Amino acid sequence: LAALAITISAIFLLQTVVTRKNNESSSLSKLEEVKGKMESNAQNIERLTENLSQDNLAKTRAFADMLAMDSSIYGNADKLNEIKDRLKVNELHIIDENGIITSSTIDAYIGFDMKSGEQSNAFMVIVEDPSIEIAQEPQVNVAEGIVMQYIGVARTDAKGFVQVGVRPEVLEEML
Repeated sequence: LAALAITISAIFLLQTVVTRKNNESSSLSKLEEVKGKMESNAQNIERLTENLSQDNLAKTRAFADMLAMDSSIYGNADKLNEIKDRLKVNELHIIDENGIITSSTIDAYIGFDMKSGEQSNAFMVIVEDPSIEIAQEPQVNVAEGIVMQYIGVARTDAKGFVQVGVRPEVLEEML
């Protein structure tokens, strides 16, 4: 009876140790798999963000070129909205050399001083050096509480710059 009890205890102990090692090995394997997927996702998000930024920079340059070719766009809400729809962006802003939004697809933003906020003030370097182009990382727009990416390039028709606001829905879904 004692030998039987010792044999059963030894088998139970052996099976417990083997099962724990198998479970631990399986868990570590799954953790490595998850880690690999997270690294892959981070790389995909980085590539997507870079591609979106380049695409949005091209749209912003196109807006600056359109403004230079057709000065009647300035202050014309209908034309600005038409361009906004054609470029498939959410916002268009024209900013003067003092950092004031003088024309926009959003009436409430007209008269806004770009120097008044950290996020918007970052674009003021474009006034001093027109060769600078900025595509900010997508971030939450405090005024509206939605994720937006703002892109700015120098105007080619006058001192100042243009800014495009895009809601990066593809990136939001991926995130």
